[in-house]
Amino acid sequence: MTSKPAINFTDKDFDSIKSALVNYAKLYYPETYKNFNEASFGALMFDNISHIGDILSFYIDYHGNESFIDSAIQVDNIQKLAKQLGFKNQGNASSFGIVSFFVKIPANSLNAPDTNYLPLLKKDTQVASQNGSSFVLVDDVDFNSELTEYIVLEIDSNGLPTYYAAKAYGRVVSGEKFTHRLEVSTYDGFLKVRIPNQNFVEVLSVLDTAGNEYYKVDYLSQNIIYKPILNTDTTTNRYAKYSMQKIYAPRRFVVEKIGDYYYLVFGKGTIDALVDPSNIVLEYFARDYSSDTFFDPSNIMTTDKFGIAPENTILTIRYRANSTNDVNVGINGISSVVSAIFEFPSTATSTSIMSTIRSSIEVVNELPVVGFVTETTIDELKQRSKDSYASQGRAVTQSDYISLVYRMDGKYGSIKRANIVKDRKSIRNNLNLFILSETRVSNNPVLIETNDIVKENLKKWLESRRVLSDTIDILDAKIVNLRVSFKVHGKPDRDKNDIEVECMNALVEKFSTKFEIGQPFDINDIYKTLNLLDSVVDTKDVSVEVINGSSYNYNNFDINKYLSSDESFIECPDDVCFEIKYPTRDIKSTVLKFN
Repeated sequence: MTSKPAINFTDKDFDSIKSALVNYAKLYYPETYKNFNEASFGALMFDNISHIGDILSFYIDYHGNESFIDSAIQVDNIQKLAKQLGFKNQGNASSFGIVSFFVKIPANSLNAPDTNYLPLLKKDTQVASQNGSSFVLVDDVDFNSELTEYIVLEIDSNGLPTYYAAKAYGRVVSGEKFTHRLEVSTYDGFLKVRIPNQNFVEVLSVLDTAGNEYYKVDYLSQNIIYKPILNTDTTTNRYAKYSMQKIYAPRRFVVEKIGDYYYLVFGKGTIDALVDPSNIVLEYFARDYSSDTFFDPSNIMTTDKFGIAPENTILTIRYRANSTNDVNVGINGISSVVSAIFEFPSTATSTSIMSTIRSSIEVVNELPVVGFVTETTIDELKQRSKDSYASQGRAVTQSDYISLVYRMDGKYGSIKRANIVKDRKSIRNNLNLFILSETRVSNNPVLIETNDIVKENLKKWLESRRVLSDTIDILDAKIVNLRVSFKVHGKPDRDKNDIEVECMNALVEKFSTKFEIGQPFDINDIYKTLNLLDSVVDTKDVSVEVINGSSYNYNNFDINKYLSSDESFIECPDDVCFEIKYPTRDIKSTVLKFN
């Protein structure tokens, strides 16, 4: 019996496959084939087979790597794997903030502000920042309020006020409202509708020609939603502005990100699947008994098709999208009113005065407007998807809470960094959640304290997902800005400037990813990073110091107190986040030529 040829399955590249084929021919066909000249026809066959084998090996390895989230490198594949783990990316984040509105109000006969002309500035009023970002007013701003502030604007010859500047505050959110209409002629199960704007934030409404509303759900198998209904009961609405109503949603959709665009994905059911609940009966077929005597009123579809798909209609999709890629705004960044929606009281009779008030409106933000973060990196997406899978939509462990913070719907704002620890001073099961947001300064992403609106949204987001015995305090983490200085010995045959550029680029890239709150600063890692460079012989010295100044965050952080005994790393308290704020200027280099 002839033994089978031994095949080495580790040969995967062109050269090793060709070498194995040649040796195989020499070993098993010594009399049949003898011409191993590189110009022979046999060499052509060896090359072709090796080429095909190399390509097949590449794609086998590629598909193997891209099947696991730890080894995947393609963004589309990582997004799909993250989706399988329960991580949902449902839109770009919004920026929230408080702005101050000013209008010019005439004085009355008593030289006081004439309240007959104090207007109501309606929500959806649009304002803009100096960098072109658009914002809309979230709630009505009533100038006829006890909180309105007045400043004398103009006086007459006798020194008596003739006009006042009335100041009131309002909440704004980034983005503009858009309408997208799409004709759906034929039935298409799991229809995907692409939102044309890549800066998409949230869907406001989806209606078909017949007026049927399609509701956004987390998963297409979810057929119940809870909708806030304005509470008109004057005895209770001061405690609860809205009442929660349970609504059955046979028409529904989910939002998915595929590549660079967001899509609305509908179910695959038809209108025939929707029936009257009174006509549903238990189907026993051949059984003469029932093991379940309960009827689920939430399931009133004869087939499980994940919702009704639109057909033979025109969909009207209203959505909100950011106007720029970066919608974080610093102090005094919002400076213009694009369109103001006024409503005057019935006591306002002079059209000229109302016209003056309309044209006098001004706006400014006295605090930063934040909430938007830069796009999640591949490493962050991988880690957050794992945490999302572990949390399963509820918070028990520390990683569960942090995962839920990062998963907060983008329309409520976003958190860049978060850390949660048990409050050691509390006798209850109290947790301290430290958070930070992100903004841009001269196109450079920097950490910043989160404003109160985003904090309040985060509090409500966590409320329904936390353990009942847990109480959470949401606090600002302290930002400690650091400067790194280093000295290296460069190779004698390399240009000194080239060595410095290579070292700076390596560290700038290293610190482009922000530190986590509570993450130690590893000094040894800087030595390793620099010593791995081809142009560096050895790293002589690395020093780290705290930077305080007008453009930095002031913190009296004592590095020596937290420096390890071997000076290899700097410990970081649970409420502190290290930051190299401006890497190109906060990293100082000295290159010494090696002799």
